[in-house]
Amino acid sequence: MSLNLGNDLMNMIAILMGVLAGACIGIQGGINSQLTKHWAKNSVLASAISFLVGALILWALSFILQVSIPELSDKLAWWHWTGGILGAYFVYSLVYLSPILGASMVVALILSGQILAAVVLDHFGLAGYPVRSITEVRLIGIALLGVGVLIIRKS
Repeated sequence: MSLNLGNDLMNMIAILMGVLAGACIGIQGGINSQLTKHWAKNSVLASAISFLVGALILWALSFILQVSIPELSDKLAWWHWTGGILGAYFVYSLVYLSPILGASMVVALILSGQILAAVVLDHFGLAGYPVRSITEVRLIGIALLGVGVLIIRKS
């Protein structure tokens, strides 16, 4: 059995990126909650500032990487443009809920929602995902997540 070090390295980088992105959720909630508390005085404004800063960074990166903007396609559906709405809801919820529920509970709830949605998206092949049926093992994983949320809530 030979190892493809290029693929192994890329997989490790992808895993580390995923873990770092997960860590960012709790950190971002705390940072944006402090922005609300010490300056914005409103979680909607703090969320908008967060989105603005993120958008500026992404536009700058697109410029640096010389990413070209493609022409509009008739293959685009209306819902292809809704990612920003979902992202805005996510960031606002994170900012609003973090000081109320704390980092552990907010992240546990977000993770639970992500897993539930992911299993449904996979099962039905929604939003362009390949079909991956809900199995008993996946259902056990979801149940264990629910138990984990309850344990975090009660502790």
